[in-house]
Amino acid sequence: MKDAIANLFRVLKPGGLALFRDYAEDDLAQQRLAKKQSKKIGHNFMARGDGTRAYYFPLEEAAHLWAAGGFLVEDNKLALKDEGNTAFKHGERRFVQGRYRKPRR
Repeated sequence: MKDAIANLFRVLKPGGLALFRDYAEDDLAQQRLAKKQSKKIGHNFMARGDGTRAYYFPLEEAAHLWAAGGFLVEDNKLALKDEGNTAFKHGERRFVQGRYRKPRR
């Protein structure tokens, strides 16, 4: 993640805006995967059934990563979505969502 943020910082013009949205800690998918201990790789780091991996960000960690990469944190919040459209899938989806700006020098 640090490399991706550093690359964005390098290519964005001064004053440029980076938008970020990813899974947040305690997301419904993380809760489901946590029940299967074999799926846990590390703290907030899980393997899905298809072999892909997912990291579930604590809100503060996302802000810290972007700030450490030289960005100004304009907005860093939790976006919540209730997923209750079927009897099988019911719960709260949680996402870290933020706006981070490269300083104008």
